[in-house]
Amino acid sequence: LEIAQAASGHFDRQLVLLAERVRANPADVAAWRELARSHAGLGRLDDAVQALEGALSIAPDDVEALTQRG
Repeated sequence: LEIAQAASGHFDRQLVLLAERVRANPADVAAWRELARSHAGLGRLDDAVQALEGALSIAPDDVEALTQRG
């Protein structure tokens, strides 16, 4: 349980930082992908998909985002 809580806290902090990064630079595809991974890590799959859509709207051929989306 403690490990799960620590992981959740890590992803929560990442979400805040990545959201700020995306707001500052909406064209940052890597930030969108990382935001998607953090959402997925918290089980927020709808939010993860939205973040991947953000990445793909900027770079439709981004292999990492396409792979993450599945």
